[in-house]
Amino acid sequence: MAHRVYISASTQHANIGVGQYGTEQDRMQFLADRVKYWLETQKGQFTVFRNEPGWSLSKTVEHSNNLACELFLDNHSNAGKVEKVAGDGGAEGTVVFYYGQGGKDSNSYRLASSVYNQIAPLSPGKDRGVRPDTSLYSTGLYVVQRTKAPAALMEHFFHTNYDEVEFYLKNVDDFAKAEAKGICDYFDIQWTEASISSGGITVLVNGINIVDRMDVKPYFVDGRVVVPIRFVAEALGCNVGWDNATKTVTLTRKEDK
Repeated sequence: MAHRVYISASTQHANIGVGQYGTEQDRMQFLADRVKYWLETQKGQFTVFRNEPGWSLSKTVEHSNNLACELFLDNHSNAGKVEKVAGDGGAEGTVVFYYGQGGKDSNSYRLASSVYNQIAPLSPGKDRGVRPDTSLYSTGLYVVQRTKAPAALMEHFFHTNYDEVEFYLKNVDDFAKAEAKGICDYFDIQWTEASISSGGITVLVNGINIVDRMDVKPYFVDGRVVVPIRFVAEALGCNVGWDNATKTVTLTRKEDK
């Protein structure tokens, strides 16, 4: 029987990162969707559930609890000292919080450690470890404390750090895949590499290679090339809109606006 997994993501739309980051909500919701994708490449091993942008913490926790999930993982980017320019000493690194009252013998700690061990080596900053949620707040973190399933909250990197933001935007799918691998480690499931390759693909728009602009690179799936539509559309002079609630992409020619 497939494991029931809940992949939550930040709904903090007012948290704006440096550089090209945009909002924490948008970036983490996209990441969580990619984690779901990678877990689903492990044929039949997982049934994955998600929260939606704008949901309250209580609604997300209630949703997970009603679904009787076996694991709850919440995705965030962190905020600290804001760099005015790249390299001026902003806060950095990955940290994962587990259910403090359960201690290091708990499934929450084992989950936090499993995903941390996969993701921390990716982030360029000095990592911050696996910590009890009660070390951050004396009452702990709401989603970690209130979910029935073993839960952890991950701060992947600091969206106030230029170097970490730039690295993340170029390697989003590596973060998502690493998180999925960490979940497999938690369940003692051997990771099976999907038949996907990104090697050697060039995307030309009016003779210009735009692959370096893409935060998610094109790749092959079952003989087809999958290309992020936003970058192609923008290179052709279109505005791109995304409605997460309806999962709808809208392309509009700029001269039509």
